[in-house]
Amino acid sequence: GLGCRVRRIHVPTAVAKVGFGVLKPFFVAIGRGDLAPHTEGTLDMLTRNNPFTSRRAREELGWVPTTRPEVGLPEAFRSWKARATSSLDTSGSRSS
Repeated sequence: GLGCRVRRIHVPTAVAKVGFGVLKPFFVAIGRGDLAPHTEGTLDMLTRNNPFTSRRAREELGWVPTTRPEVGLPEAFRSWKARATSSLDTSGSRSS
């Protein structure tokens, strides 16, 4: 996907749950309380299966995606990385 090797490490679910629990007050403390409600859902998605499926759109609307996730997700991250890299100024901080 992004042209770099990803190193996976195993973190027991109980340890991750404690870590994600710490994230909620941390996000609030740094002024990002908007992210706090997402911590539990993110852990659930990482430890189980992605709860966001397109099943209902397929069944009710007859929707068929034009791009498969295994193609679209790496491309989305490449695009994000390119934008993030291009928004850095010469001092290494993000430009406004």
